[in-house]
Amino acid sequence: MTVILQSALDNALKIADIQSPAAILQAINQQIKQTLGQLNASQQTSLSNDGCDAIVLAVDNKQQLLRWASARIQAFMLASHSEEIIALAGDRAGVGYTDTPENYCWQERQLPLSQGDMVFILTDGVTDQPGGERNIMFGKKRIQALLSRYQDLPMPALSESFRQDYLNWQGNQARRDDVTWFGFRY
Repeated sequence: MTVILQSALDNALKIADIQSPAAILQAINQQIKQTLGQLNASQQTSLSNDGCDAIVLAVDNKQQLLRWASARIQAFMLASHSEEIIALAGDRAGVGYTDTPENYCWQERQLPLSQGDMVFILTDGVTDQPGGERNIMFGKKRIQALLSRYQDLPMPALSESFRQDYLNWQGNQARRDDVTWFGFRY
């Protein structure tokens, strides 16, 4: 799936409006469906229901805007001028799965950016990881609390602190899914 996704992304960036995160997700969706033989349901040759969760971000420095389209990816923005953590909304449709229509249009959203604002993105492998004393999911509230606690750290130190808390939470539990996060400051 990684090779298919990389090829779909390369092709999408050639044919889609690269200023539009939603158009890029739509082009990736179509490329994956074409590669996996999912385009014509009546003549479907593939039994594959592979796809991915994804987010495409665009930072417009001139207008100081963050634009994004998200397919089931968790993302947060911490404004530098407030304590508020904003969850970046996304669509529930994944990219490339058989139940996602070929022509699905992800909603494109935007927020103003100020110097020092932080954006943090993570996969569901982080939120869904069981652990702790009660063997429950790591969850969005815990992530938001950690981001609040570490928001003043430089990004490498924030990531390392987050990683240590995550590993402590996981304890001896097996990892259920891929675990990826990244962030940046504007």
